[in-house]
Amino acid sequence: MITSLPAHAGGKLAVTHDQLANAFDRVRDSRDWKAPIRAEIDESDRPVVELAVIRFTATVPAFEPVPGRKGRLTVIAAGYGRGPWGQSAAVRQHRSQSTTDLPEPRRRLDASPVALPAVET
Repeated sequence: MITSLPAHAGGKLAVTHDQLANAFDRVRDSRDWKAPIRAEIDESDRPVVELAVIRFTATVPAFEPVPGRKGRLTVIAAGYGRGPWGQSAAVRQHRSQSTTDLPEPRRRLDASPVALPAVET
C-alpha cells in the first residue's frame, strides 16, 4: 500500500505502510503506543513522521525546533488514547460531564412475580 501526502517541499511524499510503521515506532512511547507522543527527530524525517502519527493516532502532531540542536525537531501529539479513536463516544461524554450533570438513575421496576396463564398439556 502506498500513501501520499503533500510534502513540505511542495512535492508528493509516497510511503509504504512499513515505512509509516517504522516512523511511528521511532516516536511512540515504547511502553504504551496509545500514550501521548513527545520525541526528538531529524528535520528531514518530518514528512513521514507527520503522516505516520496522523495515520496511527488520528491526531495531528506539532513540531518545534530543539533549542541548540540545528536540524532537530520535537514532535508532540495527543496520541491514540486521547484522540478521536481512543475512546468511545459514551466514555468521552461521560468524562466531560461533572457528576452533578449526570441524569438521575432509572428507577427499578417492581419485581413482583407475574401470574402466567396455565398451559394445558
